[in-house]
Amino acid sequence: MNDVYVTDIIDISFPDGYGVARHDGLVIFVPGCVPGDKVEIRTVKRNNRFAYGEPLQITVPSPSRVTPLCPHFIACGGCTMQNLAYETQLYMKERYLKETLKRIGKIDVSNIDTSPIVHSPEQTFYRGKIELAFGEGKNGIMLGMRKRASHSGQYLWEVTPINECYIFSETLKHILPLFNEFVQKNKLSAFNPLTGKGLLRHLILRESKHSKDIMLILETTNGKLPDLSGLWKNITTEVPCIKSMYRVINPNPGDAIKYETLVRLFGNPYIVESMGDMELRVYPDSFFQPNPKGAHLLYTRLAEFVQKEDIKNVTGLYCGAGAIELFLSRYVKEVTGIDSSHKNIATAKENCIINRIKNCSFKKGRIEDVLKTLNLTDIDLLVTDPPREGITKEGLSSILNVKSKTIAYVSCNPSTLARDLKIFIENGYSLTEIYPFDFFPHSSHLETLAILKL
Repeated sequence: MNDVYVTDIIDISFPDGYGVARHDGLVIFVPGCVPGDKVEIRTVKRNNRFAYGEPLQITVPSPSRVTPLCPHFIACGGCTMQNLAYETQLYMKERYLKETLKRIGKIDVSNIDTSPIVHSPEQTFYRGKIELAFGEGKNGIMLGMRKRASHSGQYLWEVTPINECYIFSETLKHILPLFNEFVQKNKLSAFNPLTGKGLLRHLILRESKHSKDIMLILETTNGKLPDLSGLWKNITTEVPCIKSMYRVINPNPGDAIKYETLVRLFGNPYIVESMGDMELRVYPDSFFQPNPKGAHLLYTRLAEFVQKEDIKNVTGLYCGAGAIELFLSRYVKEVTGIDSSHKNIATAKENCIINRIKNCSFKKGRIEDVLKTLNLTDIDLLVTDPPREGITKEGLSSILNVKSKTIAYVSCNPSTLARDLKIFIENGYSLTEIYPFDFFPHSSHLETLAILKL
C-alpha cells in the first residue's frame, strides 16, 4: 500500500473509464489517465489480483490525451472519457464490444459482417435528458451531478455543483442559477439518500433537439413546497424555451428516480421531438433514446435491412414509447409493439394518431404473456430493445418459442448482449451482422444493433 512509482497506462477499463497499468505483474486501475500516458502513481487499495492507484502527476502525456471541454470533468460522474480524443474513444468502444462478445458470448466476430462503429452526429450537446441531484454544500443547497465513485473509500452520494454541461444543452447554464437562487432563498433542504431526510431529490430536464423546447421535472419527497408560480414566471421569462414543468413525489428510500406520483404544475403536458419526418410527443416518464440524432442513424440502418429482406410483419419487444416501431411502419405491412408500461403504450398510441400511422398497434403487458396471444406464424422480424439488464430468462424462452426467422437485437450493454446472443446461438440462430453506434460520446457506453437469423 501507498507504494509510489512511474508506470505506463496501457489500456482503459470499461465501464468506469479508468486507465490500466501493469507493474511487476499487478494490474492497477488509475482514474483520470488514458492509454499512452506515463504517470507517477500511488497505490491506495490492493488485493491479490489488482490494485487501485492515485495519479500524482502525468510525466509524459499520451498523444491521445486532450483537454476536457468541461471544467467539472473528473469530479462529475457524467463523463468518463472527455480527456480522450474522440477517434480513440471510438476505437476503444469498438474493441471493447468485440472483446466482450468473445469473452462472454464465445463469439468470434472475425466471421461476422461487422460494421465500423458509427460516429455520433454530434459530440457535444447531444443528450435529450439530464438528471441533476440536489446536495448540500458550503454555501447551502445546490444542484449538480453525483460525484464519480471512488475505490478509496465509502460512496457517500455527494454532489458536485455544476454550472454547465457539454453533453446536454447550452441552455442549462441559464437555468441553474435561477433554480439555485430559488431553493437557497426559500431555505429548502436536499434529500440525503443515506439518512432518508430532506425535501428536494432531483431536477430532471428534457430537451427536444428538434425544437429546443425544455421540460423541467422536479422530484421531491412528500413534503410541502413553497409557491412555485414566481419561479415559473421568472425562469420562463429568462429562458423562453422552457415550456413545461412537473413535480414528481417520491417517498421511497434510496436515490432512484421513480415517477409514481406525477403532477403537471405549469405549461404544456409534453415536448415534441422529431425522428425523420415524424413528430413524437415526449412526456416526463417516456422512454426515448437520449441521443435522438444517433438513434435516427440506427433506425435508418434497421429500415434498410427490413427493405432488403422484404420484411412484412414486425413485432417490437420492450418497445418503450414506440419510436422504432413507428419508424419502421412505413416500410412494412404491419407492426406490433409490446411494453409492460401503460404510460409508454399510451404515448406510443398517441404518437401513432398524430403521425397518421394506420398499420401500428401496441399492447401492454410482459412479453412473456403477450407473445402467447399473437399469431406467431405471421412474425417475420422480432425487434428487441431491452433495458441494460438484458432479456430475462423467461423472456428468452418466450422469444425462442416464437421461432422468428429473424431477430434484431438493440442493446446499450455489451455484456448482457453477449450473454443473450450466446443463448440464441445455442438454440440454432446465427449471428450475421453487427452494427455498433456511438450514442454516448465521452462516456464508456455504446449502442449495438445485432442481426440473428434462424
